[in-house]
Amino acid sequence: MHSHNEGASEKAEIPFAILGALERLLCTSSLSEISVTAICEEAHISRAAFYQHFSDKREVGKWHYGLLCAQHLDNVGSMGYRQANLAMLEGFSRYRSYYSNAFVEQGEQSLFQYALYEREKKLEQIIFEDKGVAYSVAFSYQIAAFNAAAVQAVVTWIQQDMRMPHARMAELLDVIIPPKIREALEGCESG
Repeated sequence: MHSHNEGASEKAEIPFAILGALERLLCTSSLSEISVTAICEEAHISRAAFYQHFSDKREVGKWHYGLLCAQHLDNVGSMGYRQANLAMLEGFSRYRSYYSNAFVEQGEQSLFQYALYEREKKLEQIIFEDKGVAYSVAFSYQIAAFNAAAVQAVVTWIQQDMRMPHARMAELLDVIIPPKIREALEGCESG
């Protein structure tokens, strides 16, 4: 008999099982060709289990991207921006086929738009709420511009099949962060 915690642990693993199944199926089919039924069969779960976690197959990427984004920004203070970027990029490459397909597929803008929105919202929360930096419209615009550049750089890297090594891509992302945003994220005092 499973304890309550084991059941919760198994339930928490289902989204990763679904993402892994989707990743394997993308080796032979495009995202548009893969059905939820095929994903469920590959993940060895029921359709009901799939729909307990996601409304459709595109929601799988939004969930994982959101998870990577939150972990990345939470890690900036403890790891530094470049190391946090490296960890995030490695997370994307674990599911290379999924992300390459999702961002390349004709008409698939929802994951890109989601990435822009969610990451900007999380950046502002960390800077203005968690770190207590005084809100200003000018700083909010700077965050939005930086966020758009960083998301576009990562999407381009993914669309180019992640050919640039992780460490080099992390260096490039490190270069584009404005000093004021770096200070706020890493918890340094402004000078």
